[in-house]
Amino acid sequence: MTTITQCAATAVLAGSALMGLHGPAAASATIEQASICQPYFNDPVANLRRTVNSIKNIAAEPKAVICPVVRSQDPTAFGMWTYVTGNLANSGKVTCTVWSATGKGVLIGGTASSFTGTGDFELGLPLQQAMVPSLSAQSVVCTLPPGGSLFGITQIL
Repeated sequence: MTTITQCAATAVLAGSALMGLHGPAAASATIEQASICQPYFNDPVANLRRTVNSIKNIAAEPKAVICPVVRSQDPTAFGMWTYVTGNLANSGKVTCTVWSATGKGVLIGGTASSFTGTGDFELGLPLQQAMVPSLSAQSVVCTLPPGGSLFGITQIL
């Protein structure tokens, strides 16, 4: 199955190559498995199950996780897109927010997106270039319903 993220990453990277962009001006993508995510607020009884490529809420109530966004370079003039993929085994709602903060921890802002239903989902979370200055750091916070899983966090600059 080819996802929107894979198509977008391929198009952005191919477009950069066709325009002759290399180095800092070229778009880049990084992908992290959701097993890197941690319980939000360090919940000691989070009831989250990790596998080699995912994290799943096995609790009877919604649970929040926080995931780092790994950047390989500073963003381009287009800013940064973060895509979160996952699955809702049961009907429910997942909400994810990508947050950006300065190197000193001052919150700059964020963008949220949601999916309601059952099955595979992919959420696109854009941040404008002004929200991702040099030396800033980003993270994604997602609230998963019971049976909800995250698979990957893709960042495209």
